Amino acid sequence: MAYYLIYGLGYQTPSGLAAVKGTICHKVLECLAICKKLIQDNEEGENFVCEDSEIGNIPFTKIELYTEEFVTKLLELAYNHYKTNNSHLEFNDKTDYKFCQNMLDYAFNHNNGQFDPREQNIFQPEIGFVIEIDQPWARFEHEGEMVNLCIKGTIDLIIRESENTLMVCDYKSGATRKDFATGKVKNELDFYQDIQLLLYYFAVCHLYPEVKYVIVTILYLQAGGPFTVCFDKSNHDVFLLKLKKIFEEIRSCNNPEPINPWRSDFRCTRLCHFYKTNWPGTETKMCYHAENYIKTYGITKASEDLKKPGFTVGHYHSPGT
Repeated sequence: MAYYLIYGLGYQTPSGLAAVKGTICHKVLECLAICKKLIQDNEEGENFVCEDSEIGNIPFTKIELYTEEFVTKLLELAYNHYKTNNSHLEFNDKTDYKFCQNMLDYAFNHNNGQFDPREQNIFQPEIGFVIEIDQPWARFEHEGEMVNLCIKGTIDLIIRESENTLMVCDYKSGATRKDFATGKVKNELDFYQDIQLLLYYFAVCHLYPEVKYVIVTILYLQAGGPFTVCFDKSNHDVFLLKLKKIFEEIRSCNNPEPINPWRSDFRCTRLCHFYKTNWPGTETKMCYHAENYIKTYGITKASEDLKKPGFTVGHYHSPGT
Protein backbone atom coordinates (compact mmCIF):
# COMPACT_ATOMS: atom_id res chain seq x y z
CA MET A 1 0.00 0.00 0.00
CA ALA A 2 2.81 2.43 0.83
CA TYR A 3 4.49 1.60 -2.49
CA TYR A 4 1.25 2.31 -4.35
CA LEU A 5 0.70 5.64 -2.58
CA ILE A 6 4.27 6.78 -3.32
CA TYR A 7 5.00 5.39 -6.79
CA GLY A 8 1.47 4.93 -8.14
CA LEU A 9 -0.18 8.10 -6.84
CA GLY A 10 2.78 10.42 -6.18
CA TYR A 11 2.42 11.15 -2.46
CA GLN A 12 5.88 11.46 -0.93
CA THR A 13 6.77 10.85 2.69
CA PRO A 14 8.67 13.63 4.48
CA SER A 15 12.28 12.74 5.23
CA GLY A 16 13.17 11.78 8.78
CA LEU A 17 16.09 13.29 10.66
CA ALA A 18 18.27 10.19 10.27
CA ALA A 19 17.73 10.17 6.50
CA VAL A 20 18.57 13.86 6.18
CA LYS A 21 21.78 13.44 8.17
CA GLY A 22 22.68 10.63 5.79
CA THR A 23 21.99 12.93 2.85
CA ILE A 24 24.31 15.55 4.35
CA CYS A 25 27.14 13.00 4.58
CA HIS A 26 26.46 11.83 1.03
CA LYS A 27 26.61 15.39 -0.27
CA VAL A 28 30.04 16.01 1.25
CA LEU A 29 31.41 12.74 -0.14
CA GLU A 30 29.86 13.50 -3.54
CA CYS A 31 31.46 16.95 -3.68
CA LEU A 32 34.86 15.55 -2.71
CA ALA A 33 34.59 13.00 -5.53
CA ILE A 34 33.66 15.76 -7.99
CA CYS A 35 36.63 17.81 -6.82
CA LYS A 36 39.02 14.89 -7.26
CA LYS A 37 37.64 14.20 -10.75
CA LEU A 38 38.19 17.84 -11.72
CA ILE A 39 41.84 17.58 -10.69
CA GLN A 40 42.29 14.26 -12.49
CA ASP A 41 40.91 15.75 -15.70
CA ASN A 42 43.09 18.86 -15.50
CA GLU A 43 46.38 17.91 -13.86
CA GLU A 44 48.03 21.18 -14.82
CA GLY A 45 45.35 23.31 -13.19
CA GLU A 46 45.63 24.90 -9.76
CA ASN A 47 42.30 26.64 -9.17
CA PHE A 48 39.00 24.80 -9.52
CA VAL A 49 35.29 25.24 -8.79
CA CYS A 50 33.03 22.42 -7.60
CA GLU A 51 29.58 23.19 -9.02
CA ASP A 52 26.70 21.69 -7.05
CA SER A 53 23.01 22.36 -7.63
CA GLU A 54 22.20 22.06 -3.92
CA ILE A 55 24.95 23.83 -1.99
CA GLY A 56 26.30 26.11 -4.72
CA ASN A 57 29.72 26.68 -6.31
CA ILE A 58 32.73 26.00 -4.10
CA PRO A 59 36.17 27.23 -5.25
CA PHE A 60 39.21 25.21 -4.16
CA THR A 61 42.83 24.43 -4.97
CA LYS A 62 44.67 21.12 -5.12
CA ILE A 63 46.16 21.74 -1.71
CA GLU A 64 42.88 22.85 -0.12
CA LEU A 65 41.09 19.66 -1.19
CA TYR A 66 43.13 17.61 1.29
CA THR A 67 42.68 19.95 4.25
CA GLU A 68 40.37 19.54 7.20
CA GLU A 69 39.21 23.12 6.68
CA PHE A 70 37.85 22.34 3.22
CA VAL A 71 35.91 19.31 4.48
CA THR A 72 34.51 21.47 7.29
CA LYS A 73 33.43 24.08 4.76
CA LEU A 74 31.58 21.47 2.69
CA LEU A 75 29.97 19.98 5.76
CA GLU A 76 28.77 23.38 6.99
CA LEU A 77 27.31 24.22 3.59
CA ALA A 78 25.54 20.86 3.30
CA TYR A 79 24.33 20.87 6.91
CA ASN A 80 22.86 24.38 6.65
CA HIS A 81 21.26 23.68 3.26
CA TYR A 82 19.44 20.51 4.30
CA LYS A 83 18.52 21.91 7.70
CA THR A 84 16.91 24.92 6.02
CA ASN A 85 15.10 22.74 3.47
CA ASN A 86 13.74 20.38 6.11
CA SER A 87 12.15 22.87 8.48
CA HIS A 88 9.70 20.19 9.70
CA LEU A 89 12.61 18.54 11.55
CA GLU A 90 14.20 19.60 14.84
CA PHE A 91 17.98 19.62 14.49
CA ASN A 92 20.33 19.62 17.46
CA ASP A 93 23.20 21.60 16.00
CA LYS A 94 25.68 20.10 18.43
CA THR A 95 24.85 16.39 18.32
CA ASP A 96 23.55 16.15 14.75
CA TYR A 97 26.49 18.06 13.28
CA LYS A 98 28.87 15.87 15.32
CA PHE A 99 27.12 12.75 14.01
CA CYS A 100 27.81 13.85 10.43
CA GLN A 101 31.43 14.59 11.34
CA ASN A 102 31.85 11.12 12.82
CA MET A 103 30.35 9.39 9.79
CA LEU A 104 32.66 11.29 7.45
CA ASP A 105 35.68 10.57 9.64
CA TYR A 106 34.86 6.87 9.41
CA ALA A 107 34.63 7.04 5.63
CA PHE A 108 37.93 8.91 5.39
CA ASN A 109 39.91 6.76 7.82
CA HIS A 110 38.59 3.21 7.37
CA ASN A 111 41.33 0.89 6.15
CA ASN A 112 43.82 3.74 5.68
CA GLY A 113 41.53 5.85 3.52
CA GLN A 114 40.38 3.12 1.15
CA PHE A 115 36.97 4.82 0.77
CA ASP A 116 38.03 8.45 0.90
CA PRO A 117 37.08 9.81 -2.56
CA ARG A 118 40.16 12.03 -2.55
CA GLU A 119 42.40 8.95 -2.47
CA GLN A 120 40.68 7.20 -5.38
CA ASN A 121 40.88 7.23 -9.15
CA ILE A 122 37.39 8.66 -9.71
CA PHE A 123 35.61 7.28 -12.75
CA GLN A 124 32.17 8.87 -12.24
CA PRO A 125 30.72 10.61 -9.18
CA GLU A 126 26.95 10.49 -8.52
CA ILE A 127 25.82 9.16 -11.88
CA GLY A 128 22.15 8.78 -12.75
CA PHE A 129 20.84 6.19 -15.21
CA VAL A 130 17.68 5.34 -17.12
CA ILE A 131 17.72 1.91 -18.77
CA GLU A 132 14.95 0.43 -20.89
CA ILE A 133 14.47 -3.31 -20.36
CA ASP A 134 14.33 -4.91 -23.78
CA GLN A 135 12.59 -8.16 -22.83
CA PRO A 136 9.23 -9.56 -24.00
CA TRP A 137 7.95 -9.75 -20.41
CA ALA A 138 8.79 -6.06 -19.86
CA ARG A 139 6.15 -4.82 -22.36
CA PHE A 140 2.98 -3.41 -20.88
CA GLU A 141 0.13 -1.06 -21.69
CA HIS A 142 0.22 2.39 -20.12
CA GLU A 143 -2.41 5.02 -20.89
CA GLY A 144 -3.39 3.24 -24.11
CA GLU A 145 0.17 2.81 -25.38
CA MET A 146 2.49 -0.21 -25.31
CA VAL A 147 5.75 0.69 -23.59
CA ASN A 148 8.77 -1.03 -22.04
CA LEU A 149 9.65 -1.08 -18.40
CA CYS A 150 12.51 1.29 -17.53
CA ILE A 151 14.69 1.25 -14.45
CA LYS A 152 16.00 4.50 -13.01
CA GLY A 153 18.49 5.17 -10.27
CA THR A 154 21.59 6.94 -9.01
CA ILE A 155 24.98 5.44 -8.13
CA ASP A 156 26.93 7.25 -5.39
CA LEU A 157 30.38 6.70 -6.84
CA ILE A 158 32.22 4.63 -9.44
CA ILE A 159 35.96 4.13 -8.92
CA ARG A 160 38.47 3.00 -11.54
CA GLU A 161 40.31 0.07 -9.94
CA SER A 162 42.25 -0.94 -13.03
CA GLU A 163 42.00 -0.70 -16.81
CA ASN A 164 39.39 -3.47 -16.94
CA THR A 165 37.76 -3.09 -13.50
CA LEU A 166 35.31 -0.62 -11.99
CA MET A 167 34.11 -0.52 -8.39
CA VAL A 168 30.74 0.87 -7.38
CA CYS A 169 30.82 2.37 -3.89
CA ASP A 170 27.54 2.95 -2.05
CA TYR A 171 27.59 4.71 1.32
CA LYS A 172 25.03 3.80 4.01
CA SER A 173 24.69 5.87 7.16
CA GLY A 174 21.88 3.86 8.78
CA ALA A 175 22.32 2.33 12.23
CA THR A 176 21.51 -1.21 11.09
CA ARG A 177 21.93 -3.68 8.22
CA LYS A 178 18.49 -5.16 8.81
CA ASP A 179 16.19 -5.87 5.90
CA PHE A 180 13.23 -3.61 6.72
CA ALA A 181 10.67 -6.08 5.37
CA THR A 182 11.99 -9.22 7.09
CA GLY A 183 13.90 -7.86 10.08
CA LYS A 184 16.88 -10.09 9.19
CA VAL A 185 20.39 -8.65 9.48
CA LYS A 186 22.11 -8.89 6.09
CA ASN A 187 25.34 -10.86 5.91
CA GLU A 188 27.90 -11.26 3.15
CA LEU A 189 25.99 -14.01 1.33
CA ASP A 190 22.81 -11.91 1.35
CA PHE A 191 24.51 -9.19 -0.66
CA TYR A 192 24.99 -11.53 -3.62
CA GLN A 193 21.19 -11.63 -3.88
CA ASP A 194 20.59 -7.98 -2.95
CA ILE A 195 18.42 -6.35 -5.62
CA GLN A 196 20.04 -2.91 -5.19
CA LEU A 197 23.58 -4.21 -5.66
CA LEU A 198 22.49 -6.36 -8.60
CA LEU A 199 20.82 -3.27 -10.08
CA TYR A 200 24.07 -1.32 -9.78
CA TYR A 201 26.00 -4.13 -11.45
CA PHE A 202 23.46 -4.34 -14.28
CA ALA A 203 23.49 -0.56 -14.77
CA VAL A 204 27.29 -0.31 -14.92
CA CYS A 205 27.47 -3.18 -17.42
CA HIS A 206 24.86 -1.43 -19.55
CA LEU A 207 26.47 2.01 -19.34
CA TYR A 208 30.05 0.78 -19.86
CA PRO A 209 29.93 -2.48 -21.84
CA GLU A 210 33.66 -2.29 -22.54
CA VAL A 211 34.45 -2.89 -18.85
CA LYS A 212 35.30 -6.50 -18.04
CA TYR A 213 34.91 -6.65 -14.25
CA VAL A 214 32.52 -4.85 -11.89
CA ILE A 215 32.91 -4.86 -8.11
CA VAL A 216 30.19 -3.49 -5.84
CA THR A 217 30.99 -2.32 -2.31
CA ILE A 218 28.41 -1.15 0.19
CA LEU A 219 30.03 0.79 3.04
CA TYR A 220 28.05 0.89 6.29
CA LEU A 221 29.36 3.91 8.15
CA GLN A 222 27.97 2.74 11.50
CA ALA A 223 26.72 -0.81 10.93
CA GLY A 224 29.66 -3.02 10.11
CA GLY A 225 31.90 -1.34 7.56
CA PRO A 226 32.35 -2.47 3.94
CA PHE A 227 30.86 -5.51 2.23
CA THR A 228 32.24 -6.20 -1.24
CA VAL A 229 30.64 -8.38 -3.90
CA CYS A 230 32.32 -9.46 -7.14
CA PHE A 231 29.63 -10.08 -9.73
CA ASP A 232 30.10 -11.80 -13.08
CA LYS A 233 28.08 -12.41 -16.26
CA SER A 234 25.84 -14.98 -14.57
CA ASN A 235 24.48 -12.26 -12.29
CA HIS A 236 23.04 -10.46 -15.32
CA ASP A 237 20.36 -13.15 -15.67
CA VAL A 238 19.90 -13.33 -11.89
CA PHE A 239 19.02 -9.64 -11.84
CA LEU A 240 16.60 -9.90 -14.76
CA LEU A 241 14.81 -12.84 -13.12
CA LYS A 242 14.43 -10.90 -9.89
CA LEU A 243 13.28 -7.80 -11.76
CA LYS A 244 10.75 -9.85 -13.73
CA LYS A 245 9.32 -11.31 -10.53
CA ILE A 246 8.97 -7.86 -8.92
CA PHE A 247 7.51 -6.33 -12.07
CA GLU A 248 4.91 -9.07 -12.50
CA GLU A 249 3.97 -8.83 -8.84
CA ILE A 250 3.34 -5.09 -9.22
CA ARG A 251 1.53 -5.46 -12.54
CA SER A 252 -0.83 -8.14 -11.22
CA CYS A 253 -1.63 -6.32 -7.98
CA ASN A 254 -5.18 -4.98 -8.12
CA ASN A 255 -5.58 -4.65 -4.37
CA PRO A 256 -2.52 -3.15 -2.62
CA GLU A 257 -2.42 -4.32 0.99
CA PRO A 258 -1.13 -2.82 4.22
CA ILE A 259 1.14 -4.90 6.46
CA ASN A 260 -2.01 -6.08 8.22
CA PRO A 261 -5.66 -4.99 7.98
CA TRP A 262 -5.77 -3.64 11.54
CA ARG A 263 -2.63 -1.44 11.23
CA SER A 264 -1.40 -2.85 14.53
CA ASP A 265 2.20 -3.35 13.36
CA PHE A 266 4.68 -0.77 14.71
CA ARG A 267 5.67 0.03 11.13
CA CYS A 268 2.14 1.37 10.67
CA THR A 269 1.56 3.05 14.02
CA ARG A 270 5.03 4.53 14.53
CA LEU A 271 6.72 4.80 11.15
CA CYS A 272 4.22 5.15 8.31
CA HIS A 273 3.38 8.68 7.17
CA PHE A 274 0.26 7.42 5.42
CA TYR A 275 -1.18 5.96 8.62
CA LYS A 276 -0.36 9.06 10.66
CA THR A 277 -1.70 11.52 8.06
CA ASN A 278 -5.28 12.09 6.85
CA TRP A 279 -6.14 12.21 3.18
CA PRO A 280 -6.38 15.89 2.13
CA GLY A 281 -9.81 17.30 2.93
CA THR A 282 -10.96 14.25 4.91
CA GLU A 283 -10.84 12.81 8.41
CA THR A 284 -9.67 9.42 7.05
CA LYS A 285 -6.10 8.17 7.17
CA MET A 286 -4.44 8.15 3.76
CA CYS A 287 -3.96 4.37 3.61
CA TYR A 288 -7.59 3.70 4.60
CA HIS A 289 -8.89 6.25 2.09
CA ALA A 290 -6.99 4.65 -0.79
CA GLU A 291 -7.93 1.14 0.33
CA ASN A 292 -11.65 1.97 0.56
CA TYR A 293 -11.62 3.78 -2.79
CA ILE A 294 -10.01 0.80 -4.52
CA LYS A 295 -12.54 -1.61 -2.97
CA THR A 296 -15.40 0.61 -4.15
CA TYR A 297 -14.27 1.67 -7.63
CA GLY A 298 -11.35 -0.59 -8.59
CA ILE A 299 -7.68 0.23 -8.93
CA THR A 300 -7.87 1.74 -12.43
CA LYS A 301 -10.35 4.44 -11.41
CA ALA A 302 -8.55 4.92 -8.08
CA SER A 303 -5.28 5.51 -9.91
CA GLU A 304 -6.95 8.12 -12.09
CA ASP A 305 -8.96 9.90 -9.39
CA LEU A 306 -6.51 9.83 -6.47
CA LYS A 307 -3.29 10.64 -8.32
CA LYS A 308 -1.56 13.74 -7.00
CA PRO A 309 -1.99 16.63 -9.50
CA GLY A 310 0.94 16.84 -11.91
CA PHE A 311 2.37 13.43 -10.99
CA THR A 312 3.49 10.96 -13.65
CA VAL A 313 4.37 7.34 -13.00
CA GLY A 314 7.80 7.72 -14.59
CA HIS A 315 8.83 10.55 -12.23
CA TYR A 316 12.24 10.16 -10.57
CA HIS A 317 14.67 12.50 -8.87
CA SER A 318 18.07 11.59 -7.48
CA PRO A 319 18.48 11.45 -3.68
CA GLY A 320 19.27 14.75 -1.98
CA THR A 321 17.64 16.94 -4.65
